[in-house]
Amino acid sequence: MVKEKNEKNISIIKFLKENDEAFFKDDNIIWAEKAFMVRAVIDWCLEKKKSGELDEIAFDSFIKVVDKYIKDEVDIEWENDAIIIKSVRN
Repeated sequence: MVKEKNEKNISIIKFLKENDEAFFKDDNIIWAEKAFMVRAVIDWCLEKKKSGELDEIAFDSFIKVVDKYIKDEVDIEWENDAIIIKSVRN
């Protein structure tokens, strides 16, 4: 269980490092403004997929939303255990 969480954390940090322009490391401190929300959405998706509430297509769609969130194309909010996706206008 702990090993799985560490591997997931490493995967999320790697994903953010490769995709989030605001991500940077200063000595032993990692600055990742959107990491909490990204982790929360991924955990939610994995839980829903495991329970059968989310199929592979929907799961992939949420991962694309996470990518758009990192790129500031959408904003994500929570409402009653549901993800609300809002368009961001520049």
